[in-house]
Amino acid sequence: MICTKVVELGLKNEYETVGSDIRRDVVTLMALPFIPLDDLEETFNEVTEEMDERLDDIVAHLDVHYVKGVERRRRRIAPRFGPAIWNTFEAALAGEQRTNNAVEGWHNHLPRIMVVRHAGIWRFLANLKKEENEIFTQLTQARGGPTKIKEPVNRRYLTNQRQVEQIVSNYQRYKDGGDVSTYLRAIGYHLKAGAAPNNQQEGPEDEEDQE
Repeated sequence: MICTKVVELGLKNEYETVGSDIRRDVVTLMALPFIPLDDLEETFNEVTEEMDERLDDIVAHLDVHYVKGVERRRRRIAPRFGPAIWNTFEAALAGEQRTNNAVEGWHNHLPRIMVVRHAGIWRFLANLKKEENEIFTQLTQARGGPTKIKEPVNRRYLTNQRQVEQIVSNYQRYKDGGDVSTYLRAIGYHLKAGAAPNNQQEGPEDEEDQE
């Protein structure tokens, strides 16, 4: 959603420019799911207050639909997609996957096994049965002992996930030091959407937690 809004606002080029203020602010927003629920609203207010005003539409959208909701007739109406739905702080601490990338990867694989774009029902069922047999064979091999089965998620993603988990484990230290902004940027630059274009190197000022 955030990247779509960035494009709609005509900020795509600035977002893709390493070191730009827009890029820094956008990756900060992307890292908000890694803030504990109890600290989320306060952190959101603090980090968005200093953001580039050209992102005001995105900030307002997140505020109403994802963070605080809206107040009407002296009554607070909860956001449609409340923080409890998308917050991943506890999941990261537990080393769980942040997304359903493995499922999405299989969905991307499905059209390739169908060969044709609009497969008839019988061809669809035949190819699905073939895929089931291949998966069953892989499971049998895995249960039989060490075997090399392709990871459903690419290695770069897994590496970034481990780095994010390590940073999350140090959240309290960042908070006690009044440096939650650096915490968010450290996470943001390890998220897939925050990867530097053209393999350029970038990162927050504080990289010590990645050692």
